[in-house]
This record gives sequence, structure tokens and C-alpha cells, in this order.
Amino acid sequence: MKTTKKVLQILLPLVLLMTLLASCGGKEDIPWQKTTAKTSATTKSTPRATTTAATTEATTTPPTDLTFGGYEFIIAGERGHGENTFFVTSATDAMTNQLIRAYEALEAELDIVITFVNLDSFPYETIAANGRANKATADFVHLRHQYWIPLAVKGYIKPLNTDKIKAAGLDVSDPEQVDIHMTNASLGLDGENVWAFSVSGRYFSAPWGHALAFNKRLCAEAGYPAEDIYQMVRDRAWTWDRFEEICRAVSDESTGIDGYQILTNDTVEITSNIPINSLGNDGKWRTNADTDEFKTAVEWFNRIANDRDVSVGVDYEYGSGDRRYNFYAGKQGFMVLWCGDFGYIYGKCNTVMTQDYGYIPFPMGPNATEYSHVIPDLYGFSLETANRNVDTSAYIMGRLASVLNDPDEYATFARGFMRDDESVEMILEYLLPNTSFNTARLSVDTRQVIKDMVPEILRADSADAVCETFAQRMQAEIDKLFGY
Repeated sequence: MKTTKKVLQILLPLVLLMTLLASCGGKEDIPWQKTTAKTSATTKSTPRATTTAATTEATTTPPTDLTFGGYEFIIAGERGHGENTFFVTSATDAMTNQLIRAYEALEAELDIVITFVNLDSFPYETIAANGRANKATADFVHLRHQYWIPLAVKGYIKPLNTDKIKAAGLDVSDPEQVDIHMTNASLGLDGENVWAFSVSGRYFSAPWGHALAFNKRLCAEAGYPAEDIYQMVRDRAWTWDRFEEICRAVSDESTGIDGYQILTNDTVEITSNIPINSLGNDGKWRTNADTDEFKTAVEWFNRIANDRDVSVGVDYEYGSGDRRYNFYAGKQGFMVLWCGDFGYIYGKCNTVMTQDYGYIPFPMGPNATEYSHVIPDLYGFSLETANRNVDTSAYIMGRLASVLNDPDEYATFARGFMRDDESVEMILEYLLPNTSFNTARLSVDTRQVIKDMVPEILRADSADAVCETFAQRMQAEIDKLFGY
């Protein structure tokens, strides 16, 4: 990038942050929008309970030869997971070098400077404080959903699926410009608005969520070769019963081989059947923790965790990292993994696990009609309500998104994690089309409820009392978040 470009990789002191980011609210909109946009009445759609609804506005087509006179385009927020980040400021290998060259080409073409501001330490607090002061933190902010959801509820970020933003050059309905599956998952907040969009391609990809990796050798030796397991998924025959059946066949206490090991700090085993919280037809969020369907899932979760024919041992405080390495060592049939758990860094396939593995969705529970794909942390780019430079910000972001997003390259990216094409088929055909965000993580506070709940579920003799107790606590946090 240009030598004058600021690279801010630590949380800035508040005074410096305010000074730096004033540019996002102080410049006028780009000239073409003012001179060519048609004047028409603004029609607002009906607001949902506590969020701001999308608007229908005048549309126009942006020219392709704009320059911005050295405009500093700022993205602030969380970097994302590990080495898989758009937040690249120096080349560490061929891939990052290519990405930096792409950034530099866009900077030269538009006469802009791209700056990243790292807010990993206090992303929500910083952006919310600026929102209360009616100041924009950046042209766009990048956050996981436990942060952008409360910001949306409080009115500090705005919907992205509006005609105005689309006319400016950012189309969150275009799969060539955005990761459509991850982007559409943000609609889950109110059923109407896109609050955060994601991109996936050659350089950076929105991480897919949890699914099941399986050891091909262990499963085949137990009588279940990989091709049979993949076919169960295709036939919609991959259910709780079949999963248990294979786990029991793999598990061998005499050799210490587990069929499966539960993650005590995660909720995906439950939410593969029914989400812990959901949006009702009346536009209000409610917990499902005290429903019969959720209790059925909890009882199954508890039973297989404590069934020594499924798992030869369980430690309620055992770290997820220990379980992963048990799987990597070839001592476990199935393991919950998200894409970052495969050890992939810029095109290098997992070198941690020497044995062959496959990847499939969670089995369907008795109330499920489709495989679920729950994203633990749905990261996305959001636009602050205080941003008075919407046209400029949206146009440049649209161009940057087009650099980062490529559906065809995403398949190549996914293949880099996997040992076979069938696993990529599972991701593209059965996981991504069913993408939703983890509803236990509507906020930091709701996330804490489920973190406290899961160990109690594993220890409980009956699901009823645990579910009833935590349902009250969860609903209290939901009511507080949405102001019910």
C-alpha cells in the first residue's frame, strides 16, 4: 500500500480514535450521487420490534471512473479468525503478497488510502460509545454477531439492503459481490434486514460453522466406509440413530478409542435439532429452552455424553483443544470442528492430522427436516448510522468486496481444508445453504447463559429442571437486550 498509509494494529486511545475517525462523518457525499440521483418520496417498510427497517429509496448507477482525492477509507473492528483475515498489512507469503498488491491497485485506481483499525480488545464498547456521540468509527466496521446484533438493536448500525446503498455500489444481494449464505444469515435478526455482510474468495473467507469430522479408517474398520456415510447424508438418512450406531461400533474402551467426545463449551449438538432462541411471528425473540422439543434434544445430548458405549470417558471441564488433538491422533471416530480447527493457513492443508478424514453435517434430530449449519461467530461488515459519508463508503466498500469475494474461488478455498471432494460437496450442498447464526450468542450476556448451562446439562439426571431454570435466565437477558 502507499507509504503514507496509516497502519493501526493496536487499540487506539479514545482521543486519537475520535480525531482519526472524524473524517468518516465530516466529508460530503460524492458528487455523482448529488447530481444524478432522481428525487422521489422515501417509503419506509414496517419496522420490526426493536430494529430499524430497510427503506426504498431513489436508485441510480454509479460510474466506474471515480477518484476520491486521497480519501482515507477506514475499516475498524475485529480482524477475524487466525491467519484467515482481510486485515493484511504486510506480506508473509505469496497469498498475502497478492492481496496487498490487490489493495494497492484499488488504492491507485480510486486515489484512496485503505486503513485498518484493530479493535479486537473492545470492539463493541468503542463503536457504541461513538454511536452515542453520533460519530462514525469508520467507513465500515467488522464484528461478530454478539456485537453487531446489540448495535443494530440500539440503532448504531443501519440496514444494508436499501436502494440507496445498492445504488451507491454495494449490493448485498449479489453473490458475486458478497458471500450470499453468510450475508443472508444476518436476516435472522428481524427476518427483513441485512445488518452485516460477509465475503469469501481466494484471499479471505467467512469461516463456516461447526460440523462433524470423521476418521475414515476407524469408521471403515467398524463397517462404515466413508462413501456409505456420505450417501447417508445425500439420502437424508443421516439421523441421530445412525450417528449413535456408528459411534458404538467405533468406540472401544480396551484401546481407548472414542466414538465421540462432547464439547462442554459449545452448543452445536443441541442447536442441530432446534435453536435455543428464535424470532417469533410477532417480531419478538423468545427462548426455546423450556420447550418440549428443546428438552428432547437436551436429553439426547446428555445421554450420549454419558454413554460409555458412545464415548469411553467424559470430563465436564475438559478443554476443546484436548479433544481436537485426541481426534488428530486417530483415537476418536467423530469430532466437532469448524474450518479454523483444520490448521489451514493460506492454502496449506491440515498437516496436524496424518490420518484421513471426511466432513459432514450434524445428524438430523426427530424434529428436523433439514441439516443445520450453525455459525458460532457470524462475522460481517456493518455500516454505522452516524456515517454521513454513506455514498462514498458504500461505493469503495463495493469495489473492495468485489476484490475479496469470488464464489468459484471459495470452493477452492474449502478444498484446501479437506482431503476429498466429497467433503467440499458436503460444505457447499448441505452446510452453507442452511447457514444460520448461533442464537445463544445474541449478546455477550446470552452467550454466558449457555456457557453456564451446558455443563449443568451434562451433569443433570433430568433435563426439565435445568432447562426451566436457564430458560428464565435466558429470557431475562433477551428482554433486557431488546427492551421488551
